[in-house]
Amino acid sequence: MSSRSLNEEGYAVDFLDIKTALDDLAARFHHNDINSVAPFDSRSPTTEHLAQWFWERLDERLPEVTVASVEVHEGPDFSATYFPPSGGAE
Repeated sequence: MSSRSLNEEGYAVDFLDIKTALDDLAARFHHNDINSVAPFDSRSPTTEHLAQWFWERLDERLPEVTVASVEVHEGPDFSATYFPPSGGAE
């Protein structure tokens, strides 16, 4: 996350807000076959696509900050990081 300003308490965004947003987004996949969860029921559920999907939703949910990137881990040694195109959301 990045921000050009801080709130009155001295931070850009409360980590609890980030955690809540991530938990809400991840809940739709919990105990489900990812291939049956929209939009991945019609789009390949690659790690790259998941990172992009999480970025798009976090960008919507956390408008007070810029979501600089999202990294999704496929395992301990493999991950994909999504960086949005310059200029904001797609």
